[in-house]
Amino acid sequence: GFNLVGNECQPVCEKYEYLDTTQNICLPCSPKCLTCGTDYNSCASCAPGHYSAGTDCLACHDTCATCSGPAATDCLTCDPRLLLD
Repeated sequence: GFNLVGNECQPVCEKYEYLDTTQNICLPCSPKCLTCGTDYNSCASCAPGHYSAGTDCLACHDTCATCSGPAATDCLTCDPRLLLD
């Protein structure tokens, strides 16, 4: 679908896409984004295994399944392969 913005029809992008205003088309953003921001590297929210650093998403440390930042080692959950039985 499209939205009317001013006198121009702009495409409505999916959460994994951003609007390229030069070409007026929706393009996929970085796989580190769960939802896109305004360009390829800009994220509104981060994919699992990444944490937010402004509009960027950085990878969690290898020992973390999820993390909160500001450091990659600030784990919220551990990689289940590393837990002891």
